[in-house]
Amino acid sequence: MRWNPLDRRSQDQRAIDDALAGLGKSPWADPRVAGRSLQFVRDALGAWRTAAIPASVDPTATRREKVRRIVDRDRKAENGVSADIAEISALQTSIRGKVVYAVVFLAAEVSGLEAWTAIEVAHRIVRIDLSTEVASVASSAGQLETAFTRLGASPTGHLADDPEVQRIYRERTDALADRQRTLIGRLTALRSYLDGLTDIERELQKVRWIENHGTPEAAEFEAREGDELGSLHLGAARDMFDEATDRIGVQLRDAAEQLGRSV
Repeated sequence: MRWNPLDRRSQDQRAIDDALAGLGKSPWADPRVAGRSLQFVRDALGAWRTAAIPASVDPTATRREKVRRIVDRDRKAENGVSADIAEISALQTSIRGKVVYAVVFLAAEVSGLEAWTAIEVAHRIVRIDLSTEVASVASSAGQLETAFTRLGASPTGHLADDPEVQRIYRERTDALADRQRTLIGRLTALRSYLDGLTDIERELQKVRWIENHGTPEAAEFEAREGDELGSLHLGAARDMFDEATDRIGVQLRDAAEQLGRSV
């Protein structure tokens, strides 16, 4: 993709967007894979909730936050909105949450391909445990989210002028940014895996089409033979009719000439 000087997205954000490019609507809106995608959503949320909880927070506040999430989830469910879908969609306020959303999306797309389960191409595919991969990425993303939260913004006040503090902050920020790039690398690899499966899917569809339509069926052979025989019979009858018509024509002309001479 060519660099666009007007593109204000970060490199990590562009990588996430590229991983989802061309995939269309959300997988949980697709009836073909809705069930599987919802399971991936639950796998991701379970891992994220476990990992993205800072250890250095007020336990009372943590309990209040859990209660608030439960109440919000119940209210959304009562309004006819899937609480899990709403929750995973809400994670997209951070890069780490967007990674979790994207990995669920990609896993659902993979599971929806015929090539994923087709026996004909099983020898060409190294299958991965999608649920395990989704949970693993979500757990790493949750841990990284916790680390970013703990580090917080750049120190201010007198610490903003402290060289040692600023050095440590930059080192920690760089280390977390490197972890984030590694995490997004897993997402990119999963998109490459999906693209490879999509190529195999196209080949599979081609093979199946040729198998179904490349060779005429026995009934089609029989019908064609019947058509050819019928055509031969009709041709023979036409030829016989033409010959008889010619003879009758000659006879009629001869009779007309004789009548003309006798008058």
